[in-house]
Amino acid sequence: MKKYCVLLGLMVSLVACRQDPTPPPMSQAELKGMATSMTPQVQQMANLAATLQFGGLPMSLMPMGIQKQEDSCIVTTGNTADTDKDGIPSNVTYTYNCTFGSNEVKGTAVLKDKNDADAKSGATYTIDMNLKMSASDQQGNFTLTQAIKGSMDYTPKANGGIKFEYRTSNKISATGTHNNQTVNYTGEYSYNLNSETTPDATGVKLVFSGDASGSSNQQGHSFSGSTTFSGDVHYSNGHNGCYGIDSGSITFKSGNNTYTLNYTGCNITQ
Repeated sequence: MKKYCVLLGLMVSLVACRQDPTPPPMSQAELKGMATSMTPQVQQMANLAATLQFGGLPMSLMPMGIQKQEDSCIVTTGNTADTDKDGIPSNVTYTYNCTFGSNEVKGTAVLKDKNDADAKSGATYTIDMNLKMSASDQQGNFTLTQAIKGSMDYTPKANGGIKFEYRTSNKISATGTHNNQTVNYTGEYSYNLNSETTPDATGVKLVFSGDASGSSNQQGHSFSGSTTFSGDVHYSNGHNGCYGIDSGSITFKSGNNTYTLNYTGCNITQ
């Protein structure tokens, strides 16, 4: 399981699949539930923004983030040159064909420097992955599959901040048994985001907007809904012992319903 999670990286935690037609607006209770479930993704997005802002490309977007004994299942092709010494290769494709017992990670990831002669040009990153995880124990057995597509684009700004976008997709299927009950789940979700950051003395200010939608079916119980959201939060780079969002708010809207998450402490909302 640990190896499986390492391979997924940050992109996998962002779920999406642009759907047509758009799911209907959600009730207030459904909107609150989606907002709460999206909070970890928002916080992870803030972590990514901070990493890009202060430390360059996250290791989880690079094959070096995988344990050494697993490198043999990844083939690197393309131009690995890094002329501007920004840690981003010119244009490379990583092809994954990894099997760990009954778990599989197969697909491609493409990392491209926008201009390898300019360390401040930014980069693009895309993935197209198929994942499979199977487990069996005294409580039952199940198989989880995911088809994930996504992209990230970031560009440094003149004020020292960055501008970045997410476009990601995820289809999920789970079948099997657990505690003598049948597991039969399918889902498709969307998560698209535009964001800009501005650094300050204690971290980075993060302003963003986007949309999320999804549909699922579990043992005949179905769900479908969509929301737009916008946020203005502050990410602390260790000030007062906090590495995470320490202030600000995120507002979700669906039809005539609105729900706001306010940050009252380090990654704490009310």
